[in-house]
Amino acid sequence: MVVLPTTPGAPSTTILTCVSCGERRHFALDQFQQAGLFQRRETRLFCPHCQEVTTWYALESDRRGRTEQRSSRRVKLELPVRVRCQERDCSFVEVTHTLNVARNSCLFYTQKPLRIGMYVYLIMPYHDGAEDALTETRAEVMRVEEHGESKAVAVRFLR
Repeated sequence: MVVLPTTPGAPSTTILTCVSCGERRHFALDQFQQAGLFQRRETRLFCPHCQEVTTWYALESDRRGRTEQRSSRRVKLELPVRVRCQERDCSFVEVTHTLNVARNSCLFYTQKPLRIGMYVYLIMPYHDGAEDALTETRAEVMRVEEHGESKAVAVRFLR
């Protein structure tokens, strides 16, 4: 779903988003930038909005008409989940619920300012008083969709 070249150096136009400001743009990347995006899932480019060189991540393309690329099926399941973020510019603990869950990912609602590429720590299923008894799972934010005042955030569990 993320528009990445299949091999470093292949010609590609990629939709990227700036980590600092959320700006989204199409880029025709050179070989060096493609290799960085392919290997590290990020590249460094000048952001006209920030007026400086910032980190950019590949943005998921429109999924209509594309084949399913998930490694496991999603199950529509509403579970309580505690989300903790300790990023430099975004630190919070929130209890919310999932919309769907897969073996290595989940989708949940939040009103917090999460962005693609950020890391969060989840306890799922969560219930009050369980912080010490349950293990947190580290996850990377892969997609953020605006839904009115809240956001649907897709995360991939990390090992």
